[in-house]
Amino acid sequence: VVQAAGALLKYTEKRRDSEAATNLLADDVETVFLTITVKKMPTNSRHKPYRIPLRVPVYNESTSVCLITKNNTEAHVETLKKLNIPQIKEIITLYQLKTEFKAYEAKRLLLSTHELFLTDDRVVKSLPELLGV
Repeated sequence: VVQAAGALLKYTEKRRDSEAATNLLADDVETVFLTITVKKMPTNSRHKPYRIPLRVPVYNESTSVCLITKNNTEAHVETLKKLNIPQIKEIITLYQLKTEFKAYEAKRLLLSTHELFLTDDRVVKSLPELLGV
């Protein structure tokens, strides 16, 4: 996969360089979409996501982040203050997600309020059921 992605990037760079020589209005930025599929479906479902390192961050300093935890204690809030993460605008517990955001409209409002959602490892498996995925 890494080798194929590298070859694709080299190809797009060559094509962009050749277009830049002939086209005066060529864009400097080109978007590449990568879709990864599997040949055989796994027998057990795995809800825990895989971490993929990125060179360029997906978010910036003004991104609104919502943190979903199992329980909201003062320890979480104090830890976030010590780490100085100003992007986290809201902390939602699993109980709040079950009760306050049960309606579809409330979930849509939550989705439109924040741009990025972070979750605690303890609640990742229960999120698809709660969010209707």
